[in-house]
Amino acid sequence: MAWWAKADLYFWTYRSAEQTINQSAFQLSEFLRTVLPQPNSRLFALAGAPVPTDQEYVRQPNVYRHLVLVGHSQGGVVVRQFILDTLKKWEFEGKPELFQQDEPTFAGLVANSEVHLFSPALHGATFSGALAIMNEIPVTRWLFEPLLRAFSPSYRQLKPESTPLRALEEATGVFHLKYEFPALAARIYFAENDQVVGDLVYASDPPALYITEQTHASVCKPARHYLRPLELIQHATPKRLSAA
Repeated sequence: MAWWAKADLYFWTYRSAEQTINQSAFQLSEFLRTVLPQPNSRLFALAGAPVPTDQEYVRQPNVYRHLVLVGHSQGGVVVRQFILDTLKKWEFEGKPELFQQDEPTFAGLVANSEVHLFSPALHGATFSGALAIMNEIPVTRWLFEPLLRAFSPSYRQLKPESTPLRALEEATGVFHLKYEFPALAARIYFAENDQVVGDLVYASDPPALYITEQTHASVCKPARHYLRPLELIQHATPKRLSAA
């Protein structure tokens, strides 16, 4: 319990079927820049307080020193694209220091982040997000796939061996060879009999872990009798950069 007592959890939603992977990654970056390296104090104020005072804060926000990114299915691709885009921007800007006065910058937090991906669609998927659940129900499968093929840009990008997926894997590999940042080696967990995504990982990743008795839709969702996702994140051994 001590690990969770010292962590803030943020849950981010996005229009997975209505926009490209790059658009979702950009929006994830925009969201994270509102909380990293230090969140806006209003996020920790009591609801409805017009001008927060010290008495109205649930607690004062801290400067974060470590970031854990967790993604599922298409979210795993979005997380990896976000990491790559952040590092590309950092490199384009001349590789500024990742730490300032021993505190990590935004790019430093991302480069140093711990990444956990549950059944990620890194090498393609039949469906992702909520539609993955529909795909597991035969009676609805025939209806939604033609619609997605016609109207969803991300669905087209997530076809096996698509150009965007290959480009993401190749670029991640190049950056890993150059910098070996922790964020470029993700911990990956698959449902043992996943029928939605392939189970290949990147060369920079450790071998995947397979979780029994879970489906593509349930593998990332903690429940009363299924605490494995929380345990995997809490007990992972981080590999972190140093300010030195």
